[in-house]
Amino acid sequence: SAYAVNGTAVDTLANEDIAVALVNNTDSVNDDSAEVAYDLSAQKLVGGMGSSSPGFTLYVFDSDLGSAGSTCNDACADAWPPLLVADGNASSLVGLGTVIRDDGSVQATYLGRPLYFYVSDTAAGDSTGEGVNGVWWSVTLPPVALQVQGSNVTTTDIYTTNGVIHIIDTVITETLE
Repeated sequence: SAYAVNGTAVDTLANEDIAVALVNNTDSVNDDSAEVAYDLSAQKLVGGMGSSSPGFTLYVFDSDLGSAGSTCNDACADAWPPLLVADGNASSLVGLGTVIRDDGSVQATYLGRPLYFYVSDTAAGDSTGEGVNGVWWSVTLPPVALQVQGSNVTTTDIYTTNGVIHIIDTVITETLE
């Protein structure tokens, strides 16, 4: 039924409209200006041709959750270099954005979470940072993602006694007008 409502808004029980869309991550463009790319074979985000490390795995940091920006600075940023954006705009995929770091530089984000490389990844495609200290994770995405209000649905059709639920990867919040 996601195909039927693709690109539309649906009503919730609270009479709020939420957007539903199918996003084809393979449609991303990886040119000289793209900081982020989608690696179809590994189904994860990597540095784009316009980044400092093209093809290298991108990570998110659990300590950034609930923060308005990056909490990885100084020695942390030496081990986990932030994906910096020179032109102020992260491009090529739905869900990309930016935050201003403590030093004033602009860092790319995915669904609001700052993106980082890992210095121990020595070749494009390496993912040695996956799960480090239980707080660093690569950003994996299916080729086509179902999104609700911009959040990726990670698990579908969990049947409960009062309905069907789907698990998403971010918190949906209301925007107050």
